[in-house]
Amino acid sequence: MNIGIEDIAKVVNEKLKEGLSTAQIEKEMKVGKDTLRKKLNRANYRYNKDLKQYELVSNTEVTLSVITQQNTDVLHKNNTSATQSVITQKVKSVTQEKIELTEEEINILKIITRNYKISNRSYELEGEIVTRSVRTYKNVLGQFASYCKENNLSQKDSIALALIDFMKV
Repeated sequence: MNIGIEDIAKVVNEKLKEGLSTAQIEKEMKVGKDTLRKKLNRANYRYNKDLKQYELVSNTEVTLSVITQQNTDVLHKNNTSATQSVITQKVKSVTQEKIELTEEEINILKIITRNYKISNRSYELEGEIVTRSVRTYKNVLGQFASYCKENNLSQKDSIALALIDFMKV
C-alpha cells in the first residue's frame, strides 16, 4: 500500500494536535529518525512553529528561501562569471518579485543545492603534512591565494579539500 504525502501530512498533523512530538510520531510509525520531517520538507511542507503543524508552501517560496540562503556559497563554488551573472540576475529578480520558475530552472537549483551539500562535507584533515611542488598557472594560483585570503582560509587545507572533492571520496 502506497500512502500519499498529503495523507502522511494529515496523520502527522493530527498526532501533533494530540501533543506528540515529531520524534514520538516517527517512533510510533516505526520509521527512522527525521524520516517524516525529511519527506515532508522534500514535498514542500514546512513546520509552522506557531500552529505546531506542517503546512504546504508554494514552489516560489521554497525556491526563494533556497536561493537566498545559498546564493553566496553557490557563487563561490561555481566560479565562472557566466554562472555568477545568471544566478545573480535570478536572485535579484526573485527577491524583487515572486516569479514562477520552470521545471528546468528548479532542476538546476536542485543540482546546485546537491553540489553545495557535497562541497560542505566535513573531513578530518589530520596526519603528516608533506611538501609537494606543483606546476600550475600563475593567474589561477593568484586567484586561489586571493580567495583564501579574502575568506580567511588556510591554503593547505583548501587544497586538501579540493583534492578530496576532485576524487569524490
